[in-house]
Order: sequence, then structure tokens, then C-alpha cells
Amino acid sequence: MVPGPAGVFDIARHSHDLLERQVLSVHSSTELAPAFEAVLAAELPATESRALLTALGSTMRSLADDDVSFTDGLGPTWAAVKHAMDSSNEGSLADFLLDAFRSYLVLHLSGERCSMRSPLVTGPLAESDTLTDIDGTLSSRDRPKLSPKERTASRRVEPGNEVRPRDVLVDSGLWQTRISKNLLAQVAALRTHNQSGRPVDDRRTPEWSERLSQFYALMGTWARSDEPSIEDYLRERVILLSMLVEVIPSGADRLRALGDLLVFLKSDGRQVFGANLWASRLRAVIDTCRNSPIEWEWLMRALLDSGDPVMRLYAQLEQLSGA
Repeated sequence: MVPGPAGVFDIARHSHDLLERQVLSVHSSTELAPAFEAVLAAELPATESRALLTALGSTMRSLADDDVSFTDGLGPTWAAVKHAMDSSNEGSLADFLLDAFRSYLVLHLSGERCSMRSPLVTGPLAESDTLTDIDGTLSSRDRPKLSPKERTASRRVEPGNEVRPRDVLVDSGLWQTRISKNLLAQVAALRTHNQSGRPVDDRRTPEWSERLSQFYALMGTWARSDEPSIEDYLRERVILLSMLVEVIPSGADRLRALGDLLVFLKSDGRQVFGANLWASRLRAVIDTCRNSPIEWEWLMRALLDSGDPVMRLYAQLEQLSGA
């Protein structure tokens, strides 16, 4: 089962500001096709339409989500990309979208994918037909067809035996040192709190708060030199900070976790992510705070006072859209 966001984009296409906001917040394969079609259906000046299509192409190029969403959206996404290419009067934009789609395609086809339980399932056949059509378009525009290696999954997972988020982290080549493994185990243990996330009230036990304090104490002693590389340290750190935001209930501790994550994005985060992924991480933090007036007010002030021009701009755009 996958979400169906088409209705949201069908509404958004009637308002430029709302459409832009939806396009810039795309983070799932299921959103690509309706996002492209909404931009194409909207009555926009050519320059604005091109800007939104370019933003979508940039997001699509580096979008790495689950195989179920990718497989479900492959046909519609390809049809929407072709529609955008055919609708463009600029060959450069069409080529950009095709190249972005090819990168997105290879990222998913060569990654971890679900196995099919039965050869009677029509999914692989439909996918094969779509890939044949894609290869034809690539060839007609002087792009290399998909190679067998690019079309072959690095790993197949049986339905019902999907890798859990923590297992993905462990298998990713990170968490090779004792201290990093210990930190990961400690933050994962905080999930046992039965109201982690957004509780209506806070019934944490003293033991849970003590575990959180122990985690912060250990993290305070953790240095870049403890890990095999600076890149490993930075990637592990942002994962841990993001996990903290997920598991800590609303309140002062959660605001501290959000603040730590923003500080990381402002400084070391630019070393870890490219511009698009960095912006996607920042938007995820913004979306995390939308349902809490207290957190939202705190976040807007933190972004405006951050000293980072991009963070400040995001806050100003949010304030304009909400005015």
C-alpha cells in the first residue's frame, strides 16, 4: 500500500505559492508524477513553469526512497517525465529531465529491491515494458541505454522480511567502532518509551530521562578521530541527531535536539550533503515542527537568527506563505 498524493497536487496547481511549496517538498516517488502533471496543468508563465520543472528534476535525480513506492510510481512517473519533455520548447530542459530521470532510475534499480513471491505477479512484466520504452527514448536522444548492471538489484528482500531502519544503518558500512555502536544502541533504546514522538502529555520515567542524559554525555566525548574517516563521523552524527528528534517527546529536550540538528546542518551538514539533499534535510526539520505552535515559533526564530542566509530565506518564505 502506498499513499495517493494526486489530490493534493490537483488542488495546489490553482495557486502558484501552494504549488511551489508542494513541489519543493517532494520526498517520495509517489509524488513525482502528480507533481510534474500539476506543474504542466497550471497556468504559469514559461519561466516559472521551467523553474518548477527544473526543481523537480533536481529532486528526482537524488531521490532515494523505498522500492515499493518506486515500483508503484515507475510507469506514471515515466509518463509524466515524457509529457514534460514533449511539452518543453527547450531541448536543454528536456535533456536535463531525461538525464535526471535516468540517474533516479539507476539509483533505484541497482539498489535494494523487493522480491516477488510469485511469477504470476504482473509487476516485473509491466516494469520490463516500461524499461524497454525508456531505453528507446534514451537511444533516440543519444543517451546510453541501461546496462545489465544498472538494471540489477544489489540485494533482494522477501516481502515481510524487509530490513528495519536500524539494520539498514548497521549494514551501510557505518557504525564500525565501539563508541558509534554504543551511541546507536542508546538512542535506539529511547524508542521503548511508549509515548515517543508527539505525546499529548509527558509520562517519561526518571530512568528514561537518565538514559537520555547518558547518551548526551557519551556523545559529548565522541570525536572525529574516533571514526575511520571524518565522513563516517559526520554521517553517523546526523543520523543520531535525526533519530533523537524522532524519539524525544515535545518539550525542552526535543527543542534541544532540534537545535543540535540545526547547528549541524548550518556547519558540518554542508560537508555531508549536496545542495539539494541539504535543502531536503532542512525542509524535513521544518515539516517536523508544523503541528506544534510552540516548536514552530521556536524554529522560525532559530532560522531567522541562524546567520545562515538560506535558512533565513526558508523562514521568510514560510512566514509569507502563512500570512
